[in-house]
Amino acid sequence: MITLEFRREEHLLSHPKDAGAVFVADIPPEEFIGILDDIAAALDAGLSESHS
Repeated sequence: MITLEFRREEHLLSHPKDAGAVFVADIPPEEFIGILDDIAAALDAGLSESHS
């Protein structure tokens, strides 16, 4: 389970009802691990490119 709150001003300007609201997203563990693996791969690729 992931909780989040919108804090970006541009989002809150167009969605004022979201100010102060906390949202919850249920993500199956396997899917979350896949997301983290994808993020790690993207970061690793970005580091490799910046050191070339």
